[in-house]
Amino acid sequence: AAFLVLETAAHAASRGVPALAVLGGYGLADEPHPHGADKPCAGVGLCEAIRQTAERSARGGVRTGRMAWVVSDQNGERHRAKEWALTSSRLHEMLAPDLELWHPAESFGDTGAASLPLHAALVAETLRRGAEPAAEALLLASSDGPARAGLRMRTPAGKD
Repeated sequence: AAFLVLETAAHAASRGVPALAVLGGYGLADEPHPHGADKPCAGVGLCEAIRQTAERSARGGVRTGRMAWVVSDQNGERHRAKEWALTSSRLHEMLAPDLELWHPAESFGDTGAASLPLHAALVAETLRRGAEPAAEALLLASSDGPARAGLRMRTPAGKD
């Protein structure tokens, strides 16, 4: 299990603690043909979730350049790797050519529903240490069913 404590910058400041990261846009979508469906998965749901993160980030005034750091819940299953391959080829214009792609499941194993909060904690700690490969990360999560999600996290204002 994993969880996150989310608070406004003002609340963190009132407690005398710095923000470790800032959440940007998020996206939620359904894959019409998840693994095991009657038709092959084409990465449509994950593409939509990623597009939504960019749109919501832009509406929030966050720069939405090409993503250079992606943290994915890929876990070694072939169908998950294929979905990412299809997604990344469809969205190549949104991804930096020197993309840093992290798969924490390689180190921790498949964490299931805890993957997104665990990845958010990993990104926040990486940002705190100043070891990030880019100032912003795109976190991705996929269920065994149709649900797909994306979340952007970035360094707090003034740090980057």
